[in-house]
Amino acid sequence: MKKRRKSWRANNPLSARKRRREWVGGRFSGRLPQLAEPSDGPGPDLVLWYEPAKSQLVSSVLAEPGSDEAALANCLLEGMENPLQGRPRMPKSVRVAEPAEAELLRPMLTAEIQVRVAPTPELEPIIRDLVENLPDADEVFSHSAGYEASPRHIERLFKAACALHVAQPWDVLQYTQLIQVAVPAYGIEDASLIFSGREGDEQPGLRFFFTYDELVEFLEHECQVADGVREPESLADVGWLEVGFAPGELLHPATRAAIDRNGWPLPVPNVYPFAMQHLGGRHPEPALEEDIEVLTATMEAVAQFISEHHEALLGESSAPLDRKAVRGRYVCAHGLEVRVIANFDDEVDATAVEIGSTAAAAEDAASEIEFRLVNRFIKFAQDRFGERWSRFEELFEYDLSPGSPALGFALPWAVYHFEVDEMPVVAHYLEADGGDLKPEERSWVEAQQRSWVSLWEVRSVEAGQSVDVRDRLSGHSCRVRERMASRSLTVGDVVLARVVEGNGTTTFCGLYPRSLPPREAAEVEERVRSYLRRKRDVPVERLLEFKVGRCIIQRFEEAVIDLDIQRESVVREPHELRNTDDHPFLFAADHFAINAGRTGEVEEKRTSMPGVPAPEPPEVANPIIREVKERHYAGWVDEALPALQGRSPREAVHTADGRRAVHVLLREIEQLEATLEPGARFDVSILRRELGFE
Repeated sequence: MKKRRKSWRANNPLSARKRRREWVGGRFSGRLPQLAEPSDGPGPDLVLWYEPAKSQLVSSVLAEPGSDEAALANCLLEGMENPLQGRPRMPKSVRVAEPAEAELLRPMLTAEIQVRVAPTPELEPIIRDLVENLPDADEVFSHSAGYEASPRHIERLFKAACALHVAQPWDVLQYTQLIQVAVPAYGIEDASLIFSGREGDEQPGLRFFFTYDELVEFLEHECQVADGVREPESLADVGWLEVGFAPGELLHPATRAAIDRNGWPLPVPNVYPFAMQHLGGRHPEPALEEDIEVLTATMEAVAQFISEHHEALLGESSAPLDRKAVRGRYVCAHGLEVRVIANFDDEVDATAVEIGSTAAAAEDAASEIEFRLVNRFIKFAQDRFGERWSRFEELFEYDLSPGSPALGFALPWAVYHFEVDEMPVVAHYLEADGGDLKPEERSWVEAQQRSWVSLWEVRSVEAGQSVDVRDRLSGHSCRVRERMASRSLTVGDVVLARVVEGNGTTTFCGLYPRSLPPREAAEVEERVRSYLRRKRDVPVERLLEFKVGRCIIQRFEEAVIDLDIQRESVVREPHELRNTDDHPFLFAADHFAINAGRTGEVEEKRTSMPGVPAPEPPEVANPIIREVKERHYAGWVDEALPALQGRSPREAVHTADGRRAVHVLLREIEQLEATLEPGARFDVSILRRELGFE
């Protein structure tokens, strides 16, 4: 019998299998002098716990130097019960740098948690970031509103934040709703809001984007950062305002004293509002006075809006309701008029989709049915099965706390495929209450039951409208109407998704928030095929099995975590750049504070300045780029490549393993070319034909 080759993960020190569920912690003294009173010495100790596999800070606290020896253990226990990110969970092991810390931990932890003593380099970037972003002792940075506004404006901000906190929009508004705001006095006509902290997150708040397009670009950027395609600092042209609520421990003592001295109201004890402006990828800065006026008026209007339309927004109103939007007009305490609209389809882009078109109408109708049915099935599952239903969360490595982007994939999959008492939730519902479904609802449920979760490769993209995809396992191909994800996906990406074909539309009903590049996706496909013991196209009937779907999800998530860990190791060990005199390069940057809503005007003036060269027009540059690549790839098929163990692509395609490796290389080239201007792209099908793939 042929000996099975072990996966590279078996001995890889960066493997997610080895590092998943391990938390890293420590207690650090003298690192936060900014938080010290003049007579207190070096400042408080910083205690923190971090989960490397998820890149999440789990828990942190400040402790007085030399006091509370159990602070490290208590911080860990608090992180298990009330983590800063994600749902409550328990690590399989914890790692600290000092033997004394390990000795303090072991008596307070159960035997299930292993305590290891080893270096903790993962914590240094976190501490460094904290130190760099805290203010100096003589620069009291006010998270309450910044030092750019008068006390009168800050007081208004606090009162409006209290009203917003009482209204709890993060709990009332559904995740798929888009809130748009107009403040005519400031020329703001299509601002868009998104809320964090749905359903009880400890740090709720809102982000205010001056235009809908900026919101879309921000969301695309977040997806690309999550996929490792872009750096967080690369969001240079988008600005937004933010209001949040922070615990008092994060404020400078002088700031808290100023708040107490002025008697500004707090939403709840020890929770302080803050207002910031974000200018692209830079660190946030204090909001300007006019920004605070806009935020204050917006919060007052949203609070009134929630109170006025509470039942309609929750979907509990018995009165007829236009489910496309709910509107309100308000005049706030200091005279600003604000108009608020809650849209029930947050992906509609009127500039990209022809209003009234048959395909768009079918998609909107299907989206509305899906939203209604999934919520109905979830309530049924919670009432009937309780904790047994919630166990589907244990199958996912991705955080599924309220507001998590993974919920859009996990919840539809759970109601249509996760088995409780040997049947999916939807099958239980059809047995118990299926008679109350309308014909269009029953038709949609049947389409959902025919869908399966799989690895879908993006073959072409029409940004803002659709993507052509092919199932890497079954071979099934289709065009999916997708307005939001089609703006960030590129050819060659592989997504974990369920594609539903029914009710006149083909759409993603469950799209995992991360995608994989070709090489990592090929590894996942190989592992799934090994599990299924099938090299050819997999029958859809197999993919519909619950155990097979669970295997695909687990293998995909493991690949995402492995990819993150590898990228993290590269970031932690950057190469040092040196000049010809062997001196390290020193990078300098100038920063200019501008109003977040005027970035377009600033860019227009910058490009009109003398001496700023205009980019070469694409019609001139693209043919030159394409010609250079055509000459390069003319000899590529006969070039010895390290990725093919020194063989050329023409030689490698004569073996099964080599053919798969060449296919992955061609997919990677296709993905790279798809990111370029059409006129600069090389036609990879030329290589495919020469190597016998077409």
